[in-house]
Amino acid sequence: ISEPAIDALVDINPDSLNKNSKGQWVTVYITLPAGYDVNKIDASTIAITSLTGTSCQPDYYQSVDLSFIPQVGDRDEDGIPDLTVKFNLQELIANLCLDDVAITVEGKLFSGEHFKGIDHIRVVDPGK
Repeated sequence: ISEPAIDALVDINPDSLNKNSKGQWVTVYITLPAGYDVNKIDASTIAITSLTGTSCQPDYYQSVDLSFIPQVGDRDEDGIPDLTVKFNLQELIANLCLDDVAITVEGKLFSGEHFKGIDHIRVVDPGK
């Protein structure tokens, strides 16, 4: 029986993705609830584990792009640190459906505890 996941706050940037984007990365900010420290996240375990939308394949897995060094900061300046990681945008776009998509991001702390969070993005294709 797996432990229940720590409920992380995941903020995917940008909030809407253009299917024709030539960008390299999509940025994900991860905030953990009080009592947990983002400095204790094992960045190599972070992955997108599900894409949910009307025409998406929910069984999806994409590891974090470790060519970008994960950074701890406080992007929203709320006094709670967040961890910034990046995913390969082109790999993600190839698997996104044109819709509002719920993207699940999961990972582990060095302690082995598991966290999970979901953010919604809008996918658009201006060429259609």
